[in-house]
Amino acid sequence: MFEILKLNIAKKQNIILSLFFFTGSFAVSERLNGMLPFTSIPVVILTTALSAIYLMTYLVKTKNILLNEFEKKIICLFMLPIIFSIIVMIITAFIKNRAEYWDFLRYDFPGRFILIIANITILIGLLSLTRNWSKNEIINLIRKYYYGLLIFPIVGLWQFLNFTFNFPMFELHTRTHLHGLSTSNALAVGRLTSFADEPSFLAPLLIDLMIFAILVSKKPFKVIALSLFVLIFSYSAGGYLNLLIVGCALLVGYLRFKKEKITLNRQQRFNVAIALVIFLSTLIVLHESIFQILYPVIGRFGSIFDLERHMRIYMTVMPFIWVTQGSFINCLFGFGPKSYAFLRRTRVLPTGASVHITSNNFLVDTVFELGYIGFFSYIVIFIRFFVVSFKNLQNNKYYLSSLILSTHLFASSIYRADFMQPRFWIIFFVIFKLVEMGKEETPQI
Repeated sequence: MFEILKLNIAKKQNIILSLFFFTGSFAVSERLNGMLPFTSIPVVILTTALSAIYLMTYLVKTKNILLNEFEKKIICLFMLPIIFSIIVMIITAFIKNRAEYWDFLRYDFPGRFILIIANITILIGLLSLTRNWSKNEIINLIRKYYYGLLIFPIVGLWQFLNFTFNFPMFELHTRTHLHGLSTSNALAVGRLTSFADEPSFLAPLLIDLMIFAILVSKKPFKVIALSLFVLIFSYSAGGYLNLLIVGCALLVGYLRFKKEKITLNRQQRFNVAIALVIFLSTLIVLHESIFQILYPVIGRFGSIFDLERHMRIYMTVMPFIWVTQGSFINCLFGFGPKSYAFLRRTRVLPTGASVHITSNNFLVDTVFELGYIGFFSYIVIFIRFFVVSFKNLQNNKYYLSSLILSTHLFASSIYRADFMQPRFWIIFFVIFKLVEMGKEETPQI
């Protein structure tokens, strides 16, 4: 009977964690999030709640919080600015005594606070629960996230066929239009979004998929090619920059991983020269077609750095100034978690519209919400990930993977502020496990 009970617990654990990982990318899609019948509860909220409750119960019952020193330091760096910011937030509420700030405390902060507790519980619980798991068990868990991601490029390809050849398709209700541009200059009539609400929400998931395909799939190249195709026609400038940064990190990391320097013999230099000539010739001959393909991105360059015309750039730059317009303590510790939503009630864009509830930039949201202390703390977290991975990189595939994934998480955070969504915490968990597996692979002298 005891063995059956153990088996049932193991099955429940597998189902709950598998659902959390499989649906981890669904937060970007209103359609996928709302697919549960007979309830309005979003899928991601349900799976996050179930996972948090299960893992909190596990931690309380076992009293085993099994974190290594690296994990403890990173989690402390993440949590301490939040704790200080909450203290300062309470003080600010009584000093400011503004109706808009109290509205933020009443309507916006509670949800963020619950998500912080839930996500930290999930991260600590996952790290503790899997401490003694084998590499195959960990990879099998990560594979669930990979399977959930696969949905997006498949539907994205279907959407492309619909745009190009009027292939029958259901209505996605996503932001596919080429805003601010003439469709007469573009090859495509819309931007690929798949199930994601916006192209910029889709882009990081596609790059997630490319990286995780290499980690968990024996034949990753078809998935990578499909994801790259959909990414190109999503016309996400942030996605293009993200891919470029990850590509550079992969090149540098791979050379160090192989202990190789960039040295070319005469034949190799000749081959590179020929390749460059072919590439440049292709650009010259097909420049009109290439321009049409990339026009939805290129056409926006004229206003991308104009604060008066490009609202996303405005909302990215101004919080660095707005946070200094409070008290000195606000400058250091911010106005509280989720307080970027406070700006919606007090600041307006040059167009006259209210500031959005997020800048769509993790670090920009952080500088206003957690102050410059939080901003630099989170920069240090990424630096720690890079340094630990890079200095141990030689002949260690796990450190190479952690370097690429850390670089991608940082790059995607430039245009996505999804740090309270499951994706962010799943990637955090995977980076920690890759570092742990890398350490196990490193010969002890």
